[in-house]
Amino acid sequence: MFDAFGIPREDASIAVFTGKAAAGQWDHWDKPLNAKMVFILALSSGGGGGGGCGGAAGSARGGGGGGGGSGTSRLLIPAALIPPRLYIFTAKGGRGGAGGSSASGSPGGAGVISYAATHPVVSATNILLASSTAAPTAGGGGTAAAVGAAGAAGSAASVSNSPLSGWGINQFVAGVAGTAGGAVAGGNGTSYTLTTTMPISGGMGGGGATSADFTGGAITGVANTLLITNPAGTSGTGIGSNGFRHDNACWNYGATGGGASNSTTGGRGGSAEGVPGAGGGGGGAGATVGGRGGDGGPGLVVIITW
Repeated sequence: MFDAFGIPREDASIAVFTGKAAAGQWDHWDKPLNAKMVFILALSSGGGGGGGCGGAAGSARGGGGGGGGSGTSRLLIPAALIPPRLYIFTAKGGRGGAGGSSASGSPGGAGVISYAATHPVVSATNILLASSTAAPTAGGGGTAAAVGAAGAAGSAASVSNSPLSGWGINQFVAGVAGTAGGAVAGGNGTSYTLTTTMPISGGMGGGGATSADFTGGAITGVANTLLITNPAGTSGTGIGSNGFRHDNACWNYGATGGGASNSTTGGRGGSAEGVPGAGGGGGGAGATVGGRGGDGGPGLVVIITW
């Protein structure tokens, strides 16, 4: 049967690479025999959530910020235009920041860009596809004077940092930022309502506290769709919900923020471990000890060949 458009067959080859431990640890991919077309998807790892501020009951304490989410890079290219072997780099998500012990919480760790390259060295002459121009950043730690800042989204890649992608059809989309922690005067972590513009979300901020308990930030679903709500950590010591992959809607949810407590340790931010590209949740403020931020999701490269 004549196939004018290169539509993938049932025997398409699918390779998935995700979450190596550290810089310099490259995988490799070998082009299958008789391959005609190659599709590549790349996501950066997500930013970790910041830790909540700790301090005496009744004092001003900000919640930790949520980590930023990855953008997406996609490439469709004739197999004849790429070499027989590609080198793939992905990293684990940024670690969550420690909660403050009678002090400011620590910021989380930033995400890391993923690559598909013709040689295992990051340089313009080697990069077939990069997941971002700049990786998602981490959520900031809450302090007595300021909330933990939202982690910035991964910026969209371009042909300037994926030059060989110009031989194919490419698309580069920026990610979604995390949200800020709850107010130092006491307040819920900032929530986010899912949209149809980007299938990966950042993490939500943890609650802030003074003389009362507050919730973390939630990811709010959309009515009459498959996009459901990912709830926040409840007021007090509530732990933020972990991120998850919504398979029926092809959506990677970030983790939500931990609750803030005026009387004991703040709630831990949810983790996005295992959810590629998503951000970790911020920790809630606490009495003496703030909640820890959650880890960001791993990087991802998927290669489909037919």
